Amino acid sequence: MQKSRMGTIIHALCYIFLVEPLLSSGFTVASTNSITEPDNLHMRLVGGWNRCSGRVEIYYQDVWGTVCDDIWDIDNAAVVCRQLNCGYASAAHGSAYFGEGSGHIVLDDVRCTGSEQYLWQCPHAGWGYHNCGPHEDASVICSGSHEGTTDIYPVSQTYFSVPSYTGCGGLLMQHSGDITSPFFPSSYPSNARCIWEIRTSPGYIVQLTFQHFNLENSGNNNYCPYDWVAIYDGIPEHSPLLGLICGSGNYTFYSSSNIIGVEFISDNSVEMNGFQAQFTSIYGNSSANYPIRLVGGVDNCSGRVEIYYQNEWGTVCDDGWHIRNAEVVCRQLDCGSPVSALSNAYFGQGFGSIIMDDVNCNGNEQFLSQCPHRGWLSHNCVHSEDAGVICSASIGATSTVRPATPSVQPNITTVPSNTSCGGLLIQHSGVITSPLYPNNYPPNARCTWDIRTNPGYIVKLAFQTFNLESGGSNSYCPYDWVAIYDGIPEYSSLLGKFCGSGNYTFYSSSNIMGVAFRSDSSVQLSGFQAVFTSITSNSSGNYPLRLVGGMDQCAGRVEIYYQNAWGTVCDDGWNIRNADIVCRQLKCGSAVSALSNAYFGPGSGRILLDDVICNGTEQYLWECPHRGWGNHDCSASEDAGVICSASSQSPSWNHTVYTTTTPVYTTTTPVYTTTTPVPSNTSCGGLLIQQSGVITSPSYPNNYPPYARCTWDIRTNPGYIVKLAFQTFNLESGGSNSYCPYDWVAIYDGIPENSSLLGKFCGSGNYTFYSSSNIMGVEFRSDPIIQLSGFQAVFTSITSNSSGNYPMRLAGGMDQCAGRVEIYYQNAWGTVCDDGWNIRNADIVCRQLKCGSAVSALSNAYFGPGSGRILLDDVICNGTEQYLWECPHRGWGNHDCSASEDAGVICSASSQSPSWNHTVYTTTTPVTFNTTWHQWSTTAPNYTCGGILTNPTGLLSSPLYPGYYPNNAYCVWEIRVTPGHQLELTFLQMDLEYANNCVYDSVTIYDGLPLSSPQLDKICISANHTYISNSNIMGIVFRSDSSVQGNGFQAVYTSLQRNNSTPVNCGGILTNPWGIIESPSYPYSHNPAECTWHIQAGSNQVIQISFDDFALENSYSCANAYVAVYDGSPLGSALLGKFCGSYRRNFTSSSNSLSVVYFSRGSNDNFVRGFHSSYVFVTQNNQNVTLTCTTNYMEARISVWYLQSLGFSSSDIFLNDPQCRPQTYGSWLTFYIYYNQCGTLRQGERDTISYSNTINGYNANEIIERSKKLSLNLQCQMYQNSMVEIMYHANDVIQQNLTRYGLYNAGLAFYYNPSFTSPVYQYPYYVQLDQNLYLQATLHSSDPDLILFVDTCVASPSSSDFVTRTYDIIRNGCVRDSTYSTYSSPYPYQARFGFRAFGFLQNYSSVYLQCKLTVCQRYNYNSRCYQGCLARRKRAAEQIHDQITVSLGPFERKN
Repeated sequence: MQKSRMGTIIHALCYIFLVEPLLSSGFTVASTNSITEPDNLHMRLVGGWNRCSGRVEIYYQDVWGTVCDDIWDIDNAAVVCRQLNCGYASAAHGSAYFGEGSGHIVLDDVRCTGSEQYLWQCPHAGWGYHNCGPHEDASVICSGSHEGTTDIYPVSQTYFSVPSYTGCGGLLMQHSGDITSPFFPSSYPSNARCIWEIRTSPGYIVQLTFQHFNLENSGNNNYCPYDWVAIYDGIPEHSPLLGLICGSGNYTFYSSSNIIGVEFISDNSVEMNGFQAQFTSIYGNSSANYPIRLVGGVDNCSGRVEIYYQNEWGTVCDDGWHIRNAEVVCRQLDCGSPVSALSNAYFGQGFGSIIMDDVNCNGNEQFLSQCPHRGWLSHNCVHSEDAGVICSASIGATSTVRPATPSVQPNITTVPSNTSCGGLLIQHSGVITSPLYPNNYPPNARCTWDIRTNPGYIVKLAFQTFNLESGGSNSYCPYDWVAIYDGIPEYSSLLGKFCGSGNYTFYSSSNIMGVAFRSDSSVQLSGFQAVFTSITSNSSGNYPLRLVGGMDQCAGRVEIYYQNAWGTVCDDGWNIRNADIVCRQLKCGSAVSALSNAYFGPGSGRILLDDVICNGTEQYLWECPHRGWGNHDCSASEDAGVICSASSQSPSWNHTVYTTTTPVYTTTTPVYTTTTPVPSNTSCGGLLIQQSGVITSPSYPNNYPPYARCTWDIRTNPGYIVKLAFQTFNLESGGSNSYCPYDWVAIYDGIPENSSLLGKFCGSGNYTFYSSSNIMGVEFRSDPIIQLSGFQAVFTSITSNSSGNYPMRLAGGMDQCAGRVEIYYQNAWGTVCDDGWNIRNADIVCRQLKCGSAVSALSNAYFGPGSGRILLDDVICNGTEQYLWECPHRGWGNHDCSASEDAGVICSASSQSPSWNHTVYTTTTPVTFNTTWHQWSTTAPNYTCGGILTNPTGLLSSPLYPGYYPNNAYCVWEIRVTPGHQLELTFLQMDLEYANNCVYDSVTIYDGLPLSSPQLDKICISANHTYISNSNIMGIVFRSDSSVQGNGFQAVYTSLQRNNSTPVNCGGILTNPWGIIESPSYPYSHNPAECTWHIQAGSNQVIQISFDDFALENSYSCANAYVAVYDGSPLGSALLGKFCGSYRRNFTSSSNSLSVVYFSRGSNDNFVRGFHSSYVFVTQNNQNVTLTCTTNYMEARISVWYLQSLGFSSSDIFLNDPQCRPQTYGSWLTFYIYYNQCGTLRQGERDTISYSNTINGYNANEIIERSKKLSLNLQCQMYQNSMVEIMYHANDVIQQNLTRYGLYNAGLAFYYNPSFTSPVYQYPYYVQLDQNLYLQATLHSSDPDLILFVDTCVASPSSSDFVTRTYDIIRNGCVRDSTYSTYSSPYPYQARFGFRAFGFLQNYSSVYLQCKLTVCQRYNYNSRCYQGCLARRKRAAEQIHDQITVSLGPFERKN
């Protein structure tokens, strides 16, 4: 009872001292017993580098307030990041990390579990209850969007979750700072794990110095087994280790790049007081650049000068020390310009050697060590003469802070007022310019000015000229820029960041303004000149005016500087005439929009003006009639805003300006300030709050105007969502640019331009979208060239389950017709499990979404895992249902799945599968069919990427060429020309990241359909490569990884007449996870052809194939043409279907093997097109028995749990040879069955070789025999270079039925002599003309009764072209070169042959060989190996397999 009373007393005291001030200011405190949360809550991050980092602020009771950092941890941060759609939490910061907020503290003691949807759902002290000050404001850094900044880099990895204590790991992107062990200087906790990734600007390195270090000692173990700190030279845990330390000591480390990683681990026993370390960004020490630092000052930009030389820190003597020396030091440390050059150990005496003396810089050196001096370690000084510096970036630049009083008065040299690159300027007026102005500024310039005037005054800065490199399409100025700070530079809020050209004027809110200028290493222009002036707030009645919160200084919330503070204007009566005065006063052109309801966010100052009514002729806004200064009946939620014509939010077109209206408007019809008015019925944006309606492009159905900029904010009642359906859509196409660079419509899942993008479209099509809330945004843009009829769309407010028709969407794909299947059910989006997911289910989805037919039914969260509930499982559609949920399923919410099993779909209308003539081609392929998810696949790329090219000649290039191609690009081109022709492709330019085997970035060229045809080459090195296809189709695939970029490539292709009548793209073995099969010359497949394709998947996969287009001659029993699909190889496997005429059907194999046979006698019927099909591999989970075949053995795996469920143990099973027993690996028993051991039987039939064995199960201790015996019959059927694995049925046994594929492995090598005792290891192999060459082909297999036959050997001067310029040595077993001869071998699995270096070598410097080898069973005289020369090939239906193809070379002629 006493405890309860004390709690009450404490509560009352807190209420008196903490809550009362809030109540007196009109702030209502919510009861801690309140169950419901307040309405109209919003959250934002302020003061960070982008919208996903900053101080946490919540909009509560019409004002923005902050959150206290008491017990603030990573779980709280995770809720914030998820709520703001900013990814996961990278860091949770306290102590006002991003600056102090100006509003109330609304939450304290927030204790989230991490699973809450909103931050205010977490337990907390109650609205308005706290015991904090603004210096304790909580902050967050999220992993999400870093757009809009050049100083922030994406987080490299997901770090180990920070525990509930603060200061444990995170991403640190600043020039200097401290890291400490948790609770330092108190003892760190047990089982701590903290990871820091410290990043500075490129071109710099990180110095990490441990000022205090006290961890548990390792005892006799020098590798620190208990508690330790690891330092990585780059990304933590993924980079080389610089050191692993424990115990105690003083340590300093330097990174070799701009990244250093630190990891701290403690075990569960001894705890010490840990460590404190300081990190600093410095130049590296390449050549003469030795690290320097400033020690003993108030920060790292002031202090005693120390230099790191010969593994120790030393000082610099002050003899001749002057301001130019200090200038080099400040520039080297990126600390701005020098304020003071100090002597006589002003910052205290150092302890190391005196490294330099008589330093005499001229001021333009890059490093202090480059200045003339006495020589290293040569001096006549003592430490009482140590030199010091104060730089402009130091907080001590304006106040002298001294750690110790020297005996001699320091010599302070002040920076001249005309310094051209930064400095501290304390004067009433002056001029600043870019370096070397009006000449071009230098590259890599870094200048920072701190402009200060007397207290009570403010600074006005007006740019008279401004000419910097433009940011191009990047509005955040990534190259050269000027940033204006409302206070101390880089430590205060940003007034603006600009590049390109323009006229800008700024006002500070205090007596300090900061200016920073940066240039990169490329383009330099004439720069800028600006005049700064010290002014009072009301001189001559001309009050400073600004626009805040918009994209630039010509758009934003209207603010006036009055009585030493900035305040706002109320929107009562706010109209376009008022806005026009504002724009004219700010020299921002004319008014485009007069906005209300705090459109640009509420201000934090007083409301100064209300009921402003201008007539349009006034010079200043305050000259208009109004209520009087400070008189109003408004709140900050009514702040007025303006968009002017000079704003980048509203580009001008002649005299016409189209509004960029967004969330809140004074009218739904925008105001056009134009001498040539837009027709009155033009609709261009607005706030639409209604149940349904229509939006159209301006002037629809007439052509829309150029430079149109329209934004609609569509809102319905809470609890409803918005459905938007485009009835007509006709915009200028993006051409080869899939990101629509000209005219486009963008759909946002919420407030326009501030929410996630549902899609961005151009060209023509039918599109339907659903929002996930009651808000949807639509944005339309047109450029100045082509105008078309535009679009008309109907929006409707719907509930989640009206009439049982639940909204459905595909998420994470390239467009709305490909992605993860999601359904809107019970007010939230959820996913569908992939159990039983098949092509019929996918077809329902595609038809429901009006996306055509299904191309692929994908599993294993192919498009990434969803974040909502799993709604449906075991969906089994018959293909006739209207909606997916009409198919039989487990019931809503009933499942046994995880998010890693989310189902996906690709439909024929998707840009991942564009149409050509009558069919559908997939131009991009999945990266993987495993459970690994590649993040870059989640959204459509915003660059040109692949496509189908049908012109007889043309160009193709990497995305953004000739600029740097993007990371994680994946582009697929399919070039098709007229049948009977072939393609010549020549690369004109190639600049890719180079690596062996092109493992990082690459271009792959295919002789036919991309990913489904033989590979001509894979390149990443600059050269003038030329390739010629065998058919009228060629495929090109470009991939880039996540790091280095180059300028990419440009290639030209041309159509050539083909003279060879042999069918191309006719059969083969396909192992890509998905691809296309089509008849030769499709859709003009009129010639006779006989083709067989074998599709081979992984051991735990099956194959789904869909015939998208089918038009063969229809005849009795399909005698003239047919397609046959086999569940395995055509010999010995079940026939799934044989058909002709017009037929479309889908098939799924029962194993990892499927074959397609195509036969045609030829036809001139115009109806005949041939066929087109697409296949995909689907992973089969939860298999109890698996079988894999390799070149040497079978591998059979049986689940232990499965055996136990049948009543068997591992000791009960064996092979034909009872001595062969399995090995146990975890929960699996594995047999390795070599083809010549364990009773394996071999049988040959025609061109196939079969290996079989049986897994038997028997328990001798059983008295009563089981009703079933265990008998698993295994069979690997091999034909030439492939194998089919079969487990077949046996009577009265328990068995599994599987089919598997594998590949033979063979090699080819040169030898020096006909005895074949000395192989050639030289590369390349240099030979003389007419020299005898000896080659040996070897098959790698455990079966001794196989033989190898050389079918074809062809020479070519190119390793990628064995078609156009070739020399036949032997072809189809027929000798073409008179010098060719064979040699005997002691082993049947070897084939030896030779020939003489031929005249072909005389014409080319390098020659390559390509040989096709055939594998047969020994003594099978009906096989290919015993048939010798075949002048005419067998029919494809009889000879069902390709040979092994082996390439060798080059060999070159000796000079």
